[in-house]
Amino acid sequence: MPASLPRVIVSTVGTSMLTNGAPQELRGLLIRAANTVESRLTPEDRAAIVARADEVRTLMAGASPEQAQKQSAELNGVVRLGLSGADAHYLIATDTLQGRLCSEIATAWIRGRGSDASAIPVSGLTTADTESFGAGINNLLLWCNDTLPACRAHKRRVVFNLVGGFKAMQAYLQALGMFYADEIVYIFESGNDLIRIPRLPVTWDHESLREHAALVARLAHGAEDVTPDMVAGVPEAYLEIVGIDGGQMVALSTWGRAAWLQNKQDILGGDLIEMPHLTYEARFERDYRGLTDRVMRVSVQDALARVSALIANGGPELLRRDGSLQYAPLKGSPGIDHFRATQEVRVTCTVHGATVVLRRCGHHKINDNP
Repeated sequence: MPASLPRVIVSTVGTSMLTNGAPQELRGLLIRAANTVESRLTPEDRAAIVARADEVRTLMAGASPEQAQKQSAELNGVVRLGLSGADAHYLIATDTLQGRLCSEIATAWIRGRGSDASAIPVSGLTTADTESFGAGINNLLLWCNDTLPACRAHKRRVVFNLVGGFKAMQAYLQALGMFYADEIVYIFESGNDLIRIPRLPVTWDHESLREHAALVARLAHGAEDVTPDMVAGVPEAYLEIVGIDGGQMVALSTWGRAAWLQNKQDILGGDLIEMPHLTYEARFERDYRGLTDRVMRVSVQDALARVSALIANGGPELLRRDGSLQYAPLKGSPGIDHFRATQEVRVTCTVHGATVVLRRCGHHKINDNP
């Protein structure tokens, strides 16, 4: 994207906003509790952190750009990028009390300078342990995929500002920036100049995803029946080995999820894909071929992958408990069930043991002739 376009600036947020200038004892608490989720803080520690945030909020209310740079690493990057009312800012924070407070203060300061800004505390994201961090990074990946491609499609230049934030977050965002950003910036620890890394011409291994579409689509929905001997041909970086009930199973890595999110529209929008535990009646196949909207096809096949994964993980009972599918018996049609692919698109089916037989797909009217 040309450098002259309005920018969407995504900044990682750490805790320097609170620690810079704090008394030594309080600074120790802030550092010690930086990755502690709010529910695990003692009332005394929470009160001390909130009081410090109130002090900094008052300080930042009238802070000049130069003062903001000294108080906050992420705002140092924002200011050095140049303040413009045409830009929009997203401030990515951990799912902790300090992360939320720091991102809110930074957001308020940017808004006060005339730019649109939003604080984005990522659900579950904390660098306290690898399990929490991995789950949070997956949520951050979903946010990137839901938000940033549309920004670029509307002729906005996406810039990742990685001057602030935790090093683990910076490492992942630097890699994701090669696919979601036009430019990545940070500052050398020994200097003050911005280091700019342009978007590189890198792509995901699309063909391996297409060849193994059923497997990857089901893994994206948490299928727990994929073993290491079943994934030959899928890039190793897309997968991770997990232990389930004493055995080894395969799951998608963060990079596998990223690759799938960026390619699934093209892959699932094509021909109907065979999946374990699913059987397609001829009418269903005709209905699917009649879907000319590729987005609708993607929604249907994504829902089918979810159904297949849930059946593998626990059988039909899991279908009935899944909130997104809203799986239920079809009123007035004994023995026939239905579930939703989108608000407008429904799928009818019957269940025989561990097999779901798909009967119809399309708009609500199919329920009249399921």
